[in-house]
Amino acid sequence: MPDPEAIDRVSELWARGGETWSQACITHWVEHPRVRERISRKITGRDGSEAYHHFVYEDLGGQVPVDRALTLGCGVGELERGLVQYDFCRHHDAFDVSEGAIATAKQQAEALGHTHIHYEVQDLNRV
Repeated sequence: MPDPEAIDRVSELWARGGETWSQACITHWVEHPRVRERISRKITGRDGSEAYHHFVYEDLGGQVPVDRALTLGCGVGELERGLVQYDFCRHHDAFDVSEGAIATAKQQAEALGHTHIHYEVQDLNRV
C-alpha cells in the first residue's frame, strides 16, 4: 500500500515544478543543460539533434500521427506539448499524481489550443 504522505510529498514537489524547466531554477538533475544535452546525444547518437525529432523520424519512421498515446508521470506536460509540433498523435492521455502539475499542464495545453491532450490526476500505484 503506497504511503499517502509520500504521495503528498511527490505531488507537492511536481506541483512546484513551474511552467517549464529552466536554467534559473534547477530542481531536478535532468533539468541541467549538460545532462539534457548528454541524454539527447545518447538518444540520437549525435550532438545538436533534438530527441523528439529523432523519436518521431528515426524510431517511428515518420509514421505519424499515431492514434493514441499515453504518458505516465507527465508532470507539467512538456513531453506531450513538445511532440505536438510533429503531429505525433490524435489523442494523448497523460497522468500524474500532482494536482498542481496537472493544473499547469491543462492550462498550458489549453492556452496553446492542444485539445487532443487529456491531462488527469491519477495515482499510478492505484490505476
